[in-house]
Amino acid sequence: MKRFLLFALLCLPLVTSAQGLKYSHAYLGALLQNGRPGGSLVLSYGFNKYLGVGAGIDMLSYRRNGYSDATSFIPYYLDVRVKYPFKWIAPYVAAQFGKQAYDYKLADLTDVSTTVSEQGKLFYGLGLGISSVAPKGRIGVFLSLIYRRYKFKYTPKNFNYNGLQFEDRTAAPVVLTGGIVF
Repeated sequence: MKRFLLFALLCLPLVTSAQGLKYSHAYLGALLQNGRPGGSLVLSYGFNKYLGVGAGIDMLSYRRNGYSDATSFIPYYLDVRVKYPFKWIAPYVAAQFGKQAYDYKLADLTDVSTTVSEQGKLFYGLGLGISSVAPKGRIGVFLSLIYRRYKFKYTPKNFNYNGLQFEDRTAAPVVLTGGIVF
């Protein structure tokens, strides 16, 4: 599944460059997730004025909890947008499916020879947004609010440290993104 998703994301620019780009857009913006800022880029191929499918990547920092150091957190995903354009605005529903590049080494376990790390697994997201309808070659703006459900795994699996069990966990932030669309 991971290889197929990566293959699809890598081949998407080839498909979009071979097609007409009348309804295709790029969304470049700033995002806010759990009070942490970041950046976002989504390249969306528009099959028609109602449906767009593309690849996206976000770059931000992430804290596992309030006490840990911030580390890089890079979700990459398949983005599906169903739009209903009016005269100058286009509200949309967005669905995202992907994986996050995240690897956090737990440094508190100095008396154990095993290194415990937390890594990102698959995630999904669903949300609403609105964008301005700009003619091709013009720049518009967009704003979206997306609920995401991240899954994390520990390596080694089900590690027990003095009675503290490290089990896979989930996180469910709301992501606010705004920026330009062209």
